[in-house]
Amino acid sequence: MVNAPPTRVGAHLELRVETIAAGGDGIARAPDGRVVFVPRTLPGERVRATVVTQRRDWARARLDAVLKAAPGRRATPCPLAQRCGGCPLQHAAETLQREIKARIVTEAFARGGLAAPPPDGVVDSPRPFGYRNRIRLELRRDGDRVTLGYHAADDPETLVDVDDCPLAEPAIRDALARLRAAWGPAAVRLPAGRRLQVTLRATQDGDVGLEVRGARGAGQPAALLEAVAPLAAVDVFDARGKRHWHAGARELRERLGTLAVGLRPGVFVQVNRHAAARLETWVREAIGPVDGRRVLDLYCGVGVRAVALARAGATVDGVDADAGAIASADAVAAGHAGRPRLHAARVEDVVDRLLPADVVVVNPPRAGLAAPVRRALVTVPPRRLVYVSCDPATLTRDLRELADVFDIRRVRAFDLFPQTAHVETGVLLVRP
Repeated sequence: MVNAPPTRVGAHLELRVETIAAGGDGIARAPDGRVVFVPRTLPGERVRATVVTQRRDWARARLDAVLKAAPGRRATPCPLAQRCGGCPLQHAAETLQREIKARIVTEAFARGGLAAPPPDGVVDSPRPFGYRNRIRLELRRDGDRVTLGYHAADDPETLVDVDDCPLAEPAIRDALARLRAAWGPAAVRLPAGRRLQVTLRATQDGDVGLEVRGARGAGQPAALLEAVAPLAAVDVFDARGKRHWHAGARELRERLGTLAVGLRPGVFVQVNRHAAARLETWVREAIGPVDGRRVLDLYCGVGVRAVALARAGATVDGVDADAGAIASADAVAAGHAGRPRLHAARVEDVVDRLLPADVVVVNPPRAGLAAPVRRALVTVPPRRLVYVSCDPATLTRDLRELADVFDIRRVRAFDLFPQTAHVETGVLLVRP
């Protein structure tokens, strides 16, 4: 079939969607056997589509019509969902979304040749909308015209103007509307720059921080702080992240579980606080008893788990490459008995000297574990390894190597990002 005539750009195709790719697009087969990715489709649907991108082994098509809909298809609650690329699964009911995510994890394990139990369903999010405590938008200027939004589903170079995002927590939606109303002609109160990255973050108490990156100059952060009532802090960074202009609170005060945390600009915490609490409950159960044990919390972020484990009687080392996160973690740990040792370093640079340990918890970024970390965990394996992943592909790559010395005992998926194709996966590995 590879030698068949290619599927040309502009060709109109009738396709049957077979499954959903990790990014959320439907996967179908063209008459020449080529894989075709079609956004906003669902497994089992028959659709009409137009090819917009052609490559040697695959193509991408624009959905023109759904000829036979899947039972779980629904009208999208957000009016921008047909154009905006931020919610590639919003056209599917939440129950179907979780089925799709379970299949994404299961198929990733199968492709990796892993003998592992399938995920026991997908733990749902308490809030399918209004759950994001952080949104990141792009701002573009074209003369006096200002567009602030997400990339389009069919054309990543196009920006869809977003004046409201139903995925965001109410405080962010309010701040976004007020920011757009107050930024002035051509967004003059924001810093200069043809393209800016604009992030809004909300705390549990409703305070909002605005972070702007890629700026030329400070703009008017103090004026924005005064004009946009929900804002507690404004931070502006130049294109290299070197220059920093600031107004308002130096850090946002957040509550994570029973602990108060100061969040500095750019510090990572899970965007879905309610679903993340369910994930953390599973992680603590997978870790098991820790009193008197040595635990490594790698990629520990702001250190909430490391502090909790230390308070439970463990000897804990927490590591994160983000110095701001470790500074927040140090502040969290201060005043608590049995505080963890915290290291602002890349995990691959320190893991060899921190092992051995009884339990290791890893929660790496989307790229997964660096090769030196995988080698260290195989060479000096802990009794238990709890792996939290945001990417099934890099997770299975890492597990193939770790499976040389560990048994995969439990796999659990969590819907931390409803309306999108992202899925968080927890895996418990035990040294036999």
